[in-house]
Amino acid sequence: MAFINWVTFISDGMSDIQVVVDKFSGFLTKEQAARLLEEGDELLAKQSNVPKKHFNARELLGYTDSKNTNVKNPALAESPINLKDRIYRIFNPTVSMINGKEAKRRKVILGDEGYTIVLNLKDRFSDLIDIQAFERGDTVTINNVSIDPNSHELKSIESTSISKTSPSRIEAIVDYSKIDSELRKIDLIGRMIEIGVVKRVNKLGRPGEMAVAECMITDSRSSVPASFWGSSALATEGIRTNETLKIEFCDVRILEGKMHVYARDDSRVIANPLFGNRLLGKN
Repeated sequence: MAFINWVTFISDGMSDIQVVVDKFSGFLTKEQAARLLEEGDELLAKQSNVPKKHFNARELLGYTDSKNTNVKNPALAESPINLKDRIYRIFNPTVSMINGKEAKRRKVILGDEGYTIVLNLKDRFSDLIDIQAFERGDTVTINNVSIDPNSHELKSIESTSISKTSPSRIEAIVDYSKIDSELRKIDLIGRMIEIGVVKRVNKLGRPGEMAVAECMITDSRSSVPASFWGSSALATEGIRTNETLKIEFCDVRILEGKMHVYARDDSRVIANPLFGNRLLGKN
């Protein structure tokens, strides 16, 4: 009863002890009224810790400790949460066998430099990112994701939904003739005109092998070689000749006066006809 009336006091702007006493027709002492006010302050403090309906990565990180391992507000770990933020990075999907079935996983990084959080997508949600041509730099609204209690990363659940609020403003290169020097971590759009067979090569200085594919892409004016490594090489297996693709976070080198594109594990390769209009200068 006390808490119900306390909320009424707050909404009416009544916080004076004597006002509280009068409100209860003198049945409360000043000491009891003071204690009621104190309890009300604690209630408001708890209410202020409840997250907003949609919050961003920076705000979400405020609910974790400095080591990013525990959730300060346990309610965040108990029910799905909603976010609205910018896509900082998208990685190529990985495929693994779980209980004899192929399972696709993909990491998407949300937020801005210094304030990012990982969103792990699986199966159809991983595919959705490519099908709907989400790009790094897009602002997205994501409903119903949960916090992994072990890694404190976000993960999709059956009721998760992802929609684009505003498109990316990160420029993607579509005219290769304008490139006259080496570039790092850029986005590039082209059409795949030659696709090399994915081969396995030994890792330099490390055990194991790495996938590699040598391909050729074009901006419809000039053609350049492109070397795909690791997950980016595996991504070329799902691309067909003449499909339009975008390579995010790739490098450009100038070898003997000629441009050469490199995409690795930290890059992302996506084929989607929606990028074709950019090559034609339509948007």
